[in-house]
Amino acid sequence: MYKQEIPVFFAVDDAYIPFLAVTMQSLIENASNENLYVLRVLYTNISDENINKIMKYAKDNIKIEFVNVQEKLEKLKNKLLVRDYYSNATYFRILLPNLYPEYDKVIYLDSDIVILEDIANLYNIDLSNNLLAGVPEPWFEQYEEFQTYAERIIGVSSYKKYINVGVLLMNLKELRNMNFEDVFMHLLDVVKYTFLQDEDYINRICKGRIKHIDERWNVSGYLYDKENPKIVHYTIFKPWHREEMLNKDCFWKYAKNTEFYDYIKGLITEQSAENEVKSLKEFRRIAEFEASCVGNG
Repeated sequence: MYKQEIPVFFAVDDAYIPFLAVTMQSLIENASNENLYVLRVLYTNISDENINKIMKYAKDNIKIEFVNVQEKLEKLKNKLLVRDYYSNATYFRILLPNLYPEYDKVIYLDSDIVILEDIANLYNIDLSNNLLAGVPEPWFEQYEEFQTYAERIIGVSSYKKYINVGVLLMNLKELRNMNFEDVFMHLLDVVKYTFLQDEDYINRICKGRIKHIDERWNVSGYLYDKENPKIVHYTIFKPWHREEMLNKDCFWKYAKNTEFYDYIKGLITEQSAENEVKSLKEFRRIAEFEASCVGNG
C-alpha cells in the first residue's frame, strides 16, 4: 500500500518525446518508493514507437498512461492561436478540470524541465481555495517590455504576480467550481492574446487566486543560478540548442540516462542558438507593441 497517489500531467507532441523522456527520468530518479506516481501524457499525434519508448519508464510505483485528446481538441482548434514556438499542446492543461473530475488537485509540468527533488513535495503544498500555485515568470525581471505588458494587457497589479504556467499545482476542484474551461473559451472569443497565449489567458482568469510558492520550484535554466533548485526550467533558451548556459549540467545528467542522449546532443547547432535569440527579440517586439496599444490608465 502506497502512502499517497501523486497525479502528474504532461502535454506533448511527437517532436517533444525525447525531452519528455529526460523530464521523466529526472522525476523517477528523485521519486520516493513510498508513493504511487501516476504520469499521464496528453497528446494528439504521437507514434506508437515513441509511446512504447516512454512506457518503458513504468515500474511498480510509476504508472504511465497516454491520453489521446484529439476528439476534445477538434471542438476547440478553430479558436486556438498557435505560432512557430507554440503548438496546440500548450492548451491541453485547460482540459484537466473536466477531463479528470475524480481529482481535486494535480500537478502539470512542461517537458523542458528537470526535477531535482521528489515531486510529491510540490503536490503536498496547501492550495487552500487558490486556483493555482506557481512561480513568477523569471524572464519578466529582465525586460521592461514584459513588465509593462503584464500590467497593462493582462491587468495584474504587479508583473511579479504573473506566473509561468510550465510548472503548476492545479486546484481542479476550485477550477471546476468556477467553470474554468468555459471561461477560458469565452475569453478566447473576446480577446486575442498574441504574446504568451495560454499563459496570458490563465494569468488573466486566475489573477487574485494564485499562490506564489518557493521560486526554486521553477528556476530558469538560462537566467539564474539559484542555490538548491527543485526544478530547472529551460524556457526560450534550451541546452539542446546551445553549448553554454547556466544549469545545463542538470539537464545532461539525466539526458545521459535516456536512449535519446545522442539524438539530443546532435541538435546543438549555431543556427538553433541564433533562432532562439530571434524568438526572444520577437517576444520583446510583441510585448512592446501590445502594451503601446493601451493607455497608462
